[in-house]
Amino acid sequence: MLDNAGYMQVTPAYNNTSHLEYGIYFKTSTSSSSAYGSSAIIFYVPSQTNFTLTYNSNTENRSGAATVAIIKLFKDNEIE
Repeated sequence: MLDNAGYMQVTPAYNNTSHLEYGIYFKTSTSSSSAYGSSAIIFYVPSQTNFTLTYNSNTENRSGAATVAIIKLFKDNEIE
């Protein structure tokens, strides 16, 4: 919940790059507004990588939550 009018942005990063195209951006014009966003991505990770979510806002907030599910997909010849 954003306490004042403003914006929030959540940006994922992986493979050493931020990916704005998969981020969530929400702007409110009133105080005490709830912001919600949803994004689903499937990406190729050829080697070990760090996955991060970066939160930005120009106003204070009271709470936030994120659900992240990571599923490894296999090619047919990789299944044991």
